[in-house]
Amino acid sequence: MSDLLTPRSDAAQETPAPRRASKRLLTVIVILLLAPWLVVAMLFVQTKPYRRVTAALSRLEEAATADPDRVFRLAKGPWGDLECVRIALGPPTEFLFSDIPKAATPRWFFKGTSVPLLTAFLNSAELTDAERAALLDSSRWEVTAEGVWLQPPVDVVLGLSPNARRHIYDVLRNYWENEAQHAPLIFKPGLVDERFAGSDVSAATVERFKRLLYSQDNWLLLADLYVLLHQITDPAEKRELHRVALRQWTYLVKLHVTPQSDIAQLEDYWGAGRRKKDLGPLLESLQHVEGGADINIVHLLPSFPRKLLYTFPYPTDNPVEQRRDCHWTSFNFFNEEPDDTFADLAKVAQVTTSDYDQVATPKMGDVVVLMSPQGDVVHSCVYIADDLVFNKKGAHFLEPWILIKLKDAVDLYRLIYRSDYPLAIKFLRRKPAAGG
Repeated sequence: MSDLLTPRSDAAQETPAPRRASKRLLTVIVILLLAPWLVVAMLFVQTKPYRRVTAALSRLEEAATADPDRVFRLAKGPWGDLECVRIALGPPTEFLFSDIPKAATPRWFFKGTSVPLLTAFLNSAELTDAERAALLDSSRWEVTAEGVWLQPPVDVVLGLSPNARRHIYDVLRNYWENEAQHAPLIFKPGLVDERFAGSDVSAATVERFKRLLYSQDNWLLLADLYVLLHQITDPAEKRELHRVALRQWTYLVKLHVTPQSDIAQLEDYWGAGRRKKDLGPLLESLQHVEGGADINIVHLLPSFPRKLLYTFPYPTDNPVEQRRDCHWTSFNFFNEEPDDTFADLAKVAQVTTSDYDQVATPKMGDVVVLMSPQGDVVHSCVYIADDLVFNKKGAHFLEPWILIKLKDAVDLYRLIYRSDYPLAIKFLRRKPAAGG
């Protein structure tokens, strides 16, 4: 076979057979020795974002199951036939710290209150006699001009009933000094057990975790994760609980293309931002597969969200990168290179009026803004299809870029901002003169 593929000179033809065999053997040995290094070199030259999203997608594909409660189809529209699989996306293990980044002993701050007012407030909570006595112990109080600091016993914190915890924490969350209560972890009530599926967290620890949850509107909140973590002596279980507690619900979404699919419509929808020429050949090729074919929509998105979806930002001390939040994410959606000025609220307010038009019916790539009655932009995300949006909550490195339901985003931000009023939802489309 090698003789047919390799041109041979007259000199080569005159070479004795044993020598030719030795050369061929040497060539095979060299190739076998070099092949692994060639593979390493090819992997090395890939861009870091590409490696991150490829690895993330591989992990997510393995996590997806055929559970009918987790697999569903979106309403059909110009985006085509989309199937979703709900998954829990946990942060990279290397992002979790062996030393818990919170005080082992909690402290509560009641701002602008007095000793008589705080005493009356604690007496109104559904506490046991022992809990009430411990919290009213004046030796645990530090009275200042700004308010009262209270250092509760750890066993009291871990043992509070859900009603007592909600009663006290609903006040504590008003003040940023109470970081744990001001920015608690937020969970969907029906998905707590699913969060722990496949984890190595013991059943006893799961029950202790559940006892720390308290309800607010249609959500479950957790403010005492780090208090619980400090009680766990097994480092492996501590790290596993930390990872599981920080999981985020998101969706794997696949487009199903068949010979009957309207390819022109799919090109028009997913090719927003002058990308139709890039997607057309790919979509047409899927149409020729017998029985149809599926493609993850991450491959249909612009390069910016394609690199970020299902990944976490790297921890950084760079003050610019630390501000890459929801607005930075939303307004860079179609940009090849991100513009860091979109982390500035003043810039966001300016471009929403100068570079975008409000539209009634959104399509892929339109910016969704949630606004307060005062006209403040509370949050922004990017419309994808049906009720799905591309979302980043805050700028923290433990908040990933994910796909979530718009309704959940609205409910979540109503909870975060404690708004009793409905947040106004506006769909904004970039003007052609502004770039696409």
